[in-house]
Amino acid sequence: MHSILALSLAALPQDAGPARHSLTLAEDATITLEARWEPVIRWSLGTDEVVEHPLLTEVSPAEKRREIRGELLRPFLPPGPVAVGDAWEVDAEAVVPLLAQLHPGASAELSRPFQSTPGPHALLRAASDRYLELLTRSHAAFQLDEDVRLNPAQFEGRLLLERATGRIVAYRLELPARDTNVDVNVRTAEPSKELPFGMERIDIGFMPRMELAGGAWPADLEWSEALEDAEARKRLRARFYGPIDWLPFAEAVERAHAEHKPLFVVTVFGAFDDESC
Repeated sequence: MHSILALSLAALPQDAGPARHSLTLAEDATITLEARWEPVIRWSLGTDEVVEHPLLTEVSPAEKRREIRGELLRPFLPPGPVAVGDAWEVDAEAVVPLLAQLHPGASAELSRPFQSTPGPHALLRAASDRYLELLTRSHAAFQLDEDVRLNPAQFEGRLLLERATGRIVAYRLELPARDTNVDVNVRTAEPSKELPFGMERIDIGFMPRMELAGGAWPADLEWSEALEDAEARKRLRARFYGPIDWLPFAEAVERAHAEHKPLFVVTVFGAFDDESC
């Protein structure tokens, strides 16, 4: 009786968990990226030394068009098979060679490395029989010259791969167009006896475009598995700042009443969940 029962249980279908996908890049994969960079159109403080600085009023990419090999994107791939929604850490320097197309002063060294985990992070956002799409979040800065440092909020990357061939179908790396999304430090005085730490002028503002883009997403693209963009971004953000629910003020008040909890309010200069302030 016990043997028959054991055999019957073994015959039942087992839950194999979510499908896992292997991501590969073809050895000869390439893509041509177009660079676009527009100056800040709105400043929060209007600091003259920042707003009127020529390196900030007349910006342009170092290379408007460049063909890159897949090797530059390979560091963003996971070390093994992953399921849709899985995230992993990427080497901190991975994004720098890409951003050098915008400016050679690109750096993974941040002015304020507050995030809880170093380095960029990537996530498998969607999968189909033919395509796989990655979403990435990277933090980087630009030393425009010895006195001017530009700190973008983040860079969001989106990579579309053809599953069977490892071909790069499309890629985009951009500063999200959210007000505010850049912080600028301009050094106006060197350290001295009177000013042991020197002097800097700062401002934060809205830069409408700073991006690299190439290829195109197919018009008929349909996914068999996918995370909504908002959920994917939330999971990546949590890799840097922890699993915090960020709510509009009215929703936070409503939840505090519903859960009979106090509401602690913090006012910050700029965004609280990126590197722009």
